[in-house]
This record gives sequence, structure tokens and C-alpha cells, in this order.
Amino acid sequence: MFDREKQVVISKYCKSIFHDRERISVSDILKLNIPESIKHYIRLEVEKKVEEEFREIKNFSKFNFDHIRVKPLVDELKVLLALTKELNVDELSILLKFALDLNLDYLLKPCDTLTSFVMRYEEFQPSSVVIERLNYVVDYEYFPVLVKKYLEKKGLSRISKIDFLNLLYKIDKEYTKDFTILDHYNLFKRFKDFLSEINLSILNQAEYEAFIIYLKDKQQINSARFLEEHRDEFKSFDRDIVSFLKSILHSSIVEKKMVEQKVDEKEQAVEEKTSTFDEISSYDLKEEKLSKPVVETVTEHSEEELSEKNLEQTKIEEPVTSSESTGFLPHELEEEISVPQKTYNRNLDGLMPKRLRKKVIAKIFNDDELDFVEFMEKLNAVNNWDEAALLLTDLFEKKNIQPYSKWAIKFTEFLYENIK
Repeated sequence: MFDREKQVVISKYCKSIFHDRERISVSDILKLNIPESIKHYIRLEVEKKVEEEFREIKNFSKFNFDHIRVKPLVDELKVLLALTKELNVDELSILLKFALDLNLDYLLKPCDTLTSFVMRYEEFQPSSVVIERLNYVVDYEYFPVLVKKYLEKKGLSRISKIDFLNLLYKIDKEYTKDFTILDHYNLFKRFKDFLSEINLSILNQAEYEAFIIYLKDKQQINSARFLEEHRDEFKSFDRDIVSFLKSILHSSIVEKKMVEQKVDEKEQAVEEKTSTFDEISSYDLKEEKLSKPVVETVTEHSEEELSEKNLEQTKIEEPVTSSESTGFLPHELEEEISVPQKTYNRNLDGLMPKRLRKKVIAKIFNDDELDFVEFMEKLNAVNNWDEAALLLTDLFEKKNIQPYSKWAIKFTEFLYENIK
């Protein structure tokens, strides 16, 4: 990938470096105005060569290079040998090619390139080799850092190629779980910056296509598909990718708000119609009951009862001294007919509109309906809004929810109206 561009860069570097010399030391290379990732690669490769030579010397030597007084001197000597190592044009050209192969390809296709570089056509690699090769990577540092932590935590002696690739996908998914497409681009922008550092440029359309490749490599399929759907729009756009993404994201947000508003209006209209229908139905039933004629069947027995009552009313009323006339009740009855205490037997879940309930479960409770139901049961038992507000504050902190986000506000308003 980018073979022609890489060769152009190598030729420029070598022509600039060797126009007045035949060799250059590693320490001088580290002072050149070239990307840090390239200098890092060259330094590690030379240090590895020095380490290999010392290993051979130790194998044939009768001296103890690991002695506590000798080892610090040996380590210092290795560093000095690596820095003073001189390279000719052919040696430097090879190292530059390998450095560009790794870094340029890695910035465009991190998962695929890192897997190929670390596994080196092997189905399995020891963890020690994996960690050593991860040290060559400078950019997208969350990959090497988290892979090393995973291997150390699991105590794996080796890892397969497919497991390594899947691990990279998992790490990226977790690391970017809250990313917008602009956040993804801010990471990918390192690719464009690297091209600039090696004196290469890229057209906006080519950068757009490269961004799609980058997202697909990391299994960010939805974001890649989003860019593909707007590819034709970008072709006629006369500004950079960031401006384009902001414009279409703004349009999408506005469109989404309009759709949500229309849905809310429709649901509100349906609720109003349902409420009106219920009121009319209730009124009709009451009217029907009131207008229904009352038919009484008078029997001989009932006539006798009426006449007896009339006779009783004509009698002189005797003074009554029972507890009924005095307005006092026996102590036993007072206990039975005690004044009921105020209770809070709410059903907030049942009162909540269906759409609001669905959105609250999705946006605040991460689609965990059981968690939502348990929380609503706690709210049903509170005595006042102050207690409910404390529960709500704890919930938002626990779920990492912004209190001023759209559905947090709607949820709070609903609870306040039904608890205050």
C-alpha cells in the first residue's frame, strides 16, 4: 500500500542525508526532522541488533555479564553502541522502508496491520514476542497499552492470530463506545498529519475514502455506512471533512427533532381524543342512569310498614340517654373507627405515558426494564418530592446521566407533577 509514495519519501530522505556523507550515526538520525514514529522504529531495530550481538558474546564468553556490578555497565555500553552505530545509504533505506510500511499502513488500517506485524504469518505467538513487537507502535497508543494489560492480567503464555485480532476489535469497541463520528475522525486525523510530516498531501476526496477504510478495518460498520451514504454529497462539497460532517450531523439532528416533535404531537392528539372519549362515555352513562324511570313495587307488606312508621311518628318522643344522642361512642367502637392515616400508595409506572416509559428505560436505564420497575417502586413509597429528588439525583450519578439531557428533564418533570 502506498508503495510509490513510500519510495518517493525514502529517495528524498536519503538524497538529503547522504549528499555530503557516506554514513550517518543513529544519534544524528534522531536529530533529523522526520516523524518520531520513524525514528522510534530505527532506534529499536538497532538496539535489537546490539542485544543479539551481546547474546552471542555471552554464549561464548567465560565472564559473568550479569554480575550485579557489571550489568549496569553492560546496559550503558549497549545504549552507547546503539547510538553510535553508523548506517550507510542501503542500510538506512531498508530501515526507512520497514518504518514507513508499519506506520503508514497502521494509521490507515490499525487492526489488520498490527495483527500482521505482531503475528508475522504465524498462527500463534508467545506473549513475550507480542509485547516486544507492540513496543514498536507509537500512535493509537490505547491498542498496545490495553493489549499488554490484557496479556498480563490473563497470564497467557501465547495467543492465536484470530484471538489477537478479536481482542483489538473488542478494545476499540470499548474505547470508542461513546464516540461520535467526529471523535473517530479526530483519531484518524493522525493519518493526514503523518502524511504532512513526510511532505505528502492528500486530496479531500481521497481522505474521505481513506476514512471509510479506517472505520471498516476497526469494525465500525455503522459509521462507515453513514459515510458511504453521504459520499455523493461530499463530492459536491467544497470544504474539508470536518465541516462536511458537522453540516450533515446538524441536518440529521434538526430532522430527528422534527420527527420526534411530530410523533409527540400525534401521541398527544391521540391521548386527548382518548381522554375526551372517556369523558363523553362517562357522562352518557351518568345521564342514562339519571333519566331511567324508577319503578317501585308496593306490596301489602310494604303498606303495613309505612302505616306503622306513620303511627310511630305521631307518638310523643321519649328522651333518649343512649350514647347515640350524646354524640359519644363507646371506647371499643372509638378504637375500631380510628381516623385512617395518610398513605402513599402510588402507581407512577402505570401513570407514565407509554412513549415516555419506553424512552426512559432506553436512555436512562440502558434497556434494563427490571431496574426501572424496581426504581419506580422506591418512588411509589416516598413521602414527598424532597425524598424523590434524592433518589433521582443518586440515580443520575450512578448511571452517569446528565440531569439536563432531554429525557432526564422529561422524566424529572413527570415525577414532580405526580409526587409534589
